[in-house]
Amino acid sequence: NLLRLGFPSEGILRLRADVADKGPRRAAIAATHRVLLVIGDNGGDFSSSFALPSTAARREAAAPYDGWWGTRWIMLPNPLYGDWEPALLEASGLSREEILLRKRAVLNLGSDPAASAPSGG
Repeated sequence: NLLRLGFPSEGILRLRADVADKGPRRAAIAATHRVLLVIGDNGGDFSSSFALPSTAARREAAAPYDGWWGTRWIMLPNPLYGDWEPALLEASGLSREEILLRKRAVLNLGSDPAASAPSGG
């Protein structure tokens, strides 16, 4: 799409090579450029330290950057999927149906996902 819109093909994108962690790509860019703004849909787009298993741990890791959110870092979350889902819903290892039930409970009741999870019977 970028090529179709006239963007150059070289030097614009840093595509995934052998690891999913974007930290090495961010470091390579920061070595030669001053990064003014980062836009992403996942915590890992901003810092490798955000790849944590729980919402509380992610909040703690993000706290030192409170002043960056909305100014230097812009989050455009993807509501359909992402690494946020298992952390927010405490849903690691659950079936797709169980995850959907937890999403509905959180959205409708504003409650703790673990407390509103189906009891299984």
